Amino acid sequence: PCTATLTPGNYTATSGASSITVPVTAAGDCRWLAFSDSSWAVPVTPTTGGNASLVINLEANLTSAARTARISIGGSTVTITQEAQPCTFT
Repeated sequence: PCTATLTPGNYTATSGASSITVPVTAAGDCRWLAFSDSSWAVPVTPTTGGNASLVINLEANLTSAARTARISIGGSTVTITQEAQPCTFT
């Protein structure tokens, strides 16, 4: 069977807009498709084949609470936790 694996399994990002790169390991003829469970974490190139680097764009977190997104390829999942926006006092 065709199996794609995301490594490592967990990432932490700052509250600002950014992107992360997740290594994907798969056989050369194995096509895979990435899915996100959150609208603020978007795979840039969600489908390809074989070993690749999956880039995920993260929108800025403008709230006072951290948030979590999961990106899945087949049965493999990576979790992204984005920090809350820092408090500012005037």
